[in-house]
Amino acid sequence: MAAAFQDGILTEASNGGTLNVTAYNSNQQLNNNSNSLLSTLSQLDGIKVHILDTPTFQHTAHLKLTANCAINALATLQNCRNGELIHFNELVHSIVDECCTVLDLDHHSTHLYTKNIINTTALNYNSTHTDIHQRRKPATHTEVEFLNGYIINQARIKGISTPNNQRLYDEFMHKFK
Repeated sequence: MAAAFQDGILTEASNGGTLNVTAYNSNQQLNNNSNSLLSTLSQLDGIKVHILDTPTFQHTAHLKLTANCAINALATLQNCRNGELIHFNELVHSIVDECCTVLDLDHHSTHLYTKNIINTTALNYNSTHTDIHQRRKPATHTEVEFLNGYIINQARIKGISTPNNQRLYDEFMHKFK
């Protein structure tokens, strides 16, 4: 789910979505305030609320991380909508492969997930694109530092090579200083 905060108003910006929630660890239960908030959110049009166990939440977060690594920096560098990434399919594929290796994700299902995100958001400019091209944020104040940067750091720790993520990250950081 995406949201934007503008003029003091928080607006859901993805035309509906899913809010995935987990307890801090598997031994904890959500408290009454949390349950009340989730109940209220689930009554809003277009928002589905799922309470997930921690491993499922982590897997879902890793899928989203991978899709964002493949989409955000590349579409921003190319100054294009997400759907135009079909012209960069080989690079998208290699970035997803590297993320899958680092995060121990199934390659096939993660490629399908990423392709689905690209297709369902084909007409959108992603949040990083908005940060760079509309808000004029420097590269170090965007998600790319936390997305591709995280993959690169985890790969380094695990002794895994991620040349495509590294090249994309370096080009992004250099271009949008």
